[in-house]
Amino acid sequence: MTHEEGLRRFLLLARRARFVELLRSPKGRKKLCSALQHFRWLDDRFVRCIPPRAQTPDGILHLLCVSGAPDRCHVLSEDPAIDGRELDLAEVLSRIVGMGAGTLVSCIPGMLAYYEGDGPEDRCILEREA
Repeated sequence: MTHEEGLRRFLLLARRARFVELLRSPKGRKKLCSALQHFRWLDDRFVRCIPPRAQTPDGILHLLCVSGAPDRCHVLSEDPAIDGRELDLAEVLSRIVGMGAGTLVSCIPGMLAYYEGDGPEDRCILEREA
């Protein structure tokens, strides 16, 4: 399973097929990425809120590492400079936290990810068992 295929496992069942469909074309991907800032497709069963005191790049990195995140991640973002790239997790978090660019960061395909939305209430860890 690729990182992007795995991200669908954190979504509401009714939205999973549409997510995959949008990723198949450049136009669809652009539409999906532009919706990430106010993304409402996440399944609450897999969302773990981040305490306000931990909502910093270092705090989020620590929480992800405790859950098993590796040093590298895959990014789906409305920021075209990082979208679709495999990057260093710490660098990605430093770039996106607090910047308001909707982003999904896949750490372990289908098992561990991070979502950064429009504001502090839209920062969460996405976690599922295999």
